[in-house]
Amino acid sequence: MRTETVNFDYSRRESKSYPSPGRCIYCGRSDLPLEDEHIVPFALAGDTIIFEKASCRPCAEIINREFESYCLSTTLGAFRARAGTPTRNKKDRTKERPVRMAPLNDDGEAIDVYSWTMPPNQIPLVLLSWLLPAAGMFAGRTASEEILGEGWARVSEEETAAYINAFKAITGHAGNVGLSVAKLEPERYFRFLAKTAHAFAIAEFGFDAFEHLLPDVILGQSKCYCHYVGGEPHIPEPNDSEVSCRLEVGVFAGESDTLVGVRIQLFPMYGSPIHHVVVGKRALTEEDIAARDRQNAISA
Repeated sequence: MRTETVNFDYSRRESKSYPSPGRCIYCGRSDLPLEDEHIVPFALAGDTIIFEKASCRPCAEIINREFESYCLSTTLGAFRARAGTPTRNKKDRTKERPVRMAPLNDDGEAIDVYSWTMPPNQIPLVLLSWLLPAAGMFAGRTASEEILGEGWARVSEEETAAYINAFKAITGHAGNVGLSVAKLEPERYFRFLAKTAHAFAIAEFGFDAFEHLLPDVILGQSKCYCHYVGGEPHIPEPNDSEVSCRLEVGVFAGESDTLVGVRIQLFPMYGSPIHHVVVGKRALTEEDIAARDRQNAISA
């Protein structure tokens, strides 16, 4: 059983590149000009991991337009500005972001909604993600379009409390208050994770090393997200690292075939959820069977 773990520390300016597969890793076409692909987007890890000439322009435009730009700006934009991740546009660091606050009644319903914009350095630190059960393919569930799991947020309690107390002082509201500084749409987030995992697995194993399961999800032709994208039930503790993304690729031998999976954790220094993504499958090898039998013996 082979695994490869890679940590991406944007503060160290490290770089790793993979040679071109000679075709687009998403649609498989080789008759179109190919562009370099950032496996982990530049906005999270700079130029630390690049797959050379690995995506065609039509696929890259779908990825950027339909989910990657949204995740990097709407979901993570204010957080990225606070965390100091790379940006191609320096003005983005001072761009004002939307803030919404709402006094809540005893049932948790908004009485009113107040909206304005503020510079990122004045907005409480909030990191959004999604808590997921195991992917359907790992858990043996039938493929479906059902969205599983629930939203998750890591916030600076001190900053948030100060913000809410100031809001209460201004409005005179004594009850609970809702605060929103970012939005996460799970469908776009799942596609974002699927794209990262797919690109990393092909870079590590090779284009023809396994049957690809994710292109339809990535390119918007399938909505069975949770059949392939899952997670771990526990949340790790925050740590002192400067790692912006941690990727681990491995193979998992079953009874009839071997699944190829990628483990993803974004901003582990904040104790964020760990995601498992099934990217492909291939025929069992003798090595896979031996590794599976050893693991079963240990578990027993």
